[in-house]
Amino acid sequence: MNSHRSQGEFPPETRTAPLTDATRRHAAEAPRQWLKALLNGNGWFDRAAIVRHVALSAAAGAAYLFRGTLVARPEILWIIAAALLLNCLILLLPKSTRGLSVARIASSAAGVSGWTLLIYFTGGITSPFAAGLALEVVLAARTFGLNGIAPVTFVATCGLWLQQLRLGLANAVTPLLVQTSMLLLLGGLIFFLARYWSREQRALSDEGERIRRRLLTLEGELAAAPRMEEIGENVARLAHGCKNTIHSLKGFAALIERHLRNDDESARTLAGLRAAIDQLEGLVRSTLLAGGAQGAASGSTDGERLGKLMEETRIESSSAYPQVQWRVLANGGMPAVGVPPEIIKDVLLELCTNAAAAVETAVEAPGCVTLETCAHEAFLCLHVRDEGSGIAEASRSRIFERGFSTKPEGHGLGLFLSRRSLMLHGGALEARPAPHGGALFCMRLPVAGDRSRPPGLPRRAAP
Repeated sequence: MNSHRSQGEFPPETRTAPLTDATRRHAAEAPRQWLKALLNGNGWFDRAAIVRHVALSAAAGAAYLFRGTLVARPEILWIIAAALLLNCLILLLPKSTRGLSVARIASSAAGVSGWTLLIYFTGGITSPFAAGLALEVVLAARTFGLNGIAPVTFVATCGLWLQQLRLGLANAVTPLLVQTSMLLLLGGLIFFLARYWSREQRALSDEGERIRRRLLTLEGELAAAPRMEEIGENVARLAHGCKNTIHSLKGFAALIERHLRNDDESARTLAGLRAAIDQLEGLVRSTLLAGGAQGAASGSTDGERLGKLMEETRIESSSAYPQVQWRVLANGGMPAVGVPPEIIKDVLLELCTNAAAAVETAVEAPGCVTLETCAHEAFLCLHVRDEGSGIAEASRSRIFERGFSTKPEGHGLGLFLSRRSLMLHGGALEARPAPHGGALFCMRLPVAGDRSRPPGLPRRAAP
């Protein structure tokens, strides 16, 4: 009965606790995973350390096995024990960058010391294991890079001489000089090869970084493509709907003309209204043409027409921002530029509208927007300068990017399209701080007939 109760309380399977299949597989897998980690350079071991200690242990073992042929001493077994002990001590070092540096220095020092002792225990300079010091010079490039090759070569040479001085220099000077020369030549060769490899790696790294930045740019453009396609469809729909509105505006303009007083001010007002309607009609037509982007228009603008465009832009902008003061400084004798007037007018309107909005929101008293021209050898600069709060440094580098806007309600297309339209005709659009505060936008318009430079790049910078 007691035996039966004992078996019921303590079943045999709980007392024996045999190893499960999972435990056996884990025990068999652990050494393989540990060896894989060592060979892959994980932890505080790297490939150079593995090669160093395996080669040193193998050489010491071979010297002991063939001690009848070699003039070898039994102390060489201590070299294997020291190598294994060093590996265990390296594992105890702090897991930090400093700990890794100490581990590499200790491993290299142990390697040079181990090969020096092995040479000493196997006959000195005539030992076949003298080549082990050459291995340490090669591994120095892998462990320390360019800065470690010369010190390791020097230490290896000193070890070679010290062990031979211990044994005696009789009949050993010539082989010692030959071995020293070989070590120095090998160190120099490894240095130049490592420097060449380092340069190639640096060039590949720079090229990889350039490709990475280019891929990021392309990724951003691809991400914006669906939005631009949607905007394009909306623009086409809007342009198609504007056609009927333009005809209505022309009809209303004709009705207004009948009731206007016959004076110069009324005539100028009506002329401005009709010019705006004609400009809108031209924009709608160019938008609805298949592939007819606005920037693809051709033509040029003479100096007289450019001055009129600046005055028209001032009048139209001042009607929308009556509190803003305007100043137009158009120098006489302006050359003809190779940009169509409709392109110049659209860009001017965009810049003047932004400048007026900046002036109106930045100051309490009415500020001023200035339009000014400055002629150069191959291009004409048209400046739009405001007295607003200016452009933040972080935004200045992105202000012409598609989709970027500093306004909560902005779509980020105005300045992007303006600069692109000018660049398609060899011009450029730049933004910089104004001399006395605010922002200054510079339109670079190429002189008509001058095609001696790439689009958007002047021969010399404007002052």
